[in-house]
Amino acid sequence: MEIFGDAVRDYHQGKDPVVKIIRDDGYVDDDNTEGYFRSYEEFDSFEKKALEHVKGKVLDVGCGPGRMALHLQEKGFEVTGIDCSETILEVVKDRGLKDCRLMDAREMSFEVGDFDTVLMMGNNFGIGGNKKTTRKILKDLRKFTSSEGRILAHSIVPGASMPQHRPYLQWNLERGRDIGQITLVFEYKGETGAPFDLLLVSPIEMMELCQGTGWQLKDVFLGDPERGDYIALLEKTQPSSD
Repeated sequence: MEIFGDAVRDYHQGKDPVVKIIRDDGYVDDDNTEGYFRSYEEFDSFEKKALEHVKGKVLDVGCGPGRMALHLQEKGFEVTGIDCSETILEVVKDRGLKDCRLMDAREMSFEVGDFDTVLMMGNNFGIGGNKKTTRKILKDLRKFTSSEGRILAHSIVPGASMPQHRPYLQWNLERGRDIGQITLVFEYKGETGAPFDLLLVSPIEMMELCQGTGWQLKDVFLGDPERGDYIALLEKTQPSSD
């Protein structure tokens, strides 16, 4: 992630970075990282709607340069941001986030009941890369949240739009992978990072993933139908089962 972190730092310093996001079938997207610095006024309407459900102490998983965390901190919330990139954490700290920690979402370490709201924005519901790891993350978050804990989780429905991506979904099925499992690498300034997986799921798949983890899907806030993105509100249910 430090390759992406370098681009984020460069944008923060007033430069004009272009980082390539390369999928394992060769598909390439260019990103200038500007979207990660949007102000609240520039947030999408479904993001603003979801943020109305934030309460108490907040954990921002994969906080990036702090788009959400800094807004909530300004509103008076106590926010902890975690990210696995030291460079990104330097940026978000410089931007004013009071509590930011170097931590992998797959290996979080907090006290029981530390948080009331967890943010998993920017497709970070799928940061574990596969269903097994995602379920582990959900179980961990159950331990680290209060009895009234909640998660705001962003994802994209695989194949909901952009038909050029559908052959990749078919390829996933042929390889025995989850349909929304995407393998990516970042490339910036001639350097290429290590491959990583990101899991995209539909609301129904998210609901199924929550079963047995102590979470249930309570509401869905729909985003751009051309992208197929949404934010789900997850709330605690019965004690989790292993």
